[in-house]
Amino acid sequence: MDREVVGGEQRSVHEQVSETMRARRETWGAVTHVPELISPGCQGSMLRPPGQANLFFSGPSSTTDRHNMTIKRSADGGSSFEDALVVYPGPSAYSCLASLRGADEIGILFEHGPGGDKIGDGQPAGKSAYGTLSFSRVPMDF
Repeated sequence: MDREVVGGEQRSVHEQVSETMRARRETWGAVTHVPELISPGCQGSMLRPPGQANLFFSGPSSTTDRHNMTIKRSADGGSSFEDALVVYPGPSAYSCLASLRGADEIGILFEHGPGGDKIGDGQPAGKSAYGTLSFSRVPMDF
């Protein structure tokens, strides 16, 4: 599949789509494209830690392959993501961001390789984005 429908509008799976909610989360705002949020067509995660203005996004930062697990930071509510930190440069896939209580850090749980063909993904050894789950603590001011 090379296309997906988001909010009635077709987009390439290589683009992430940001939707912002209006007051009191009753309705969705306009769908907007955020060029910095590239993806090979893979799940990602967004987080705004309690009491923080910054919004964080995690996912593989590539348009071709699931690799280069990256956390990106937005200081303008998600209109742009200018700061980025590569957490794992190799094969990587799904991720989940988490607030860490009492810390100036966020957590990221993500799957990555090299793991070989552990779950039948058909990738040669060392190229798989699956096989290992890792958790890392990342300072919010990277």
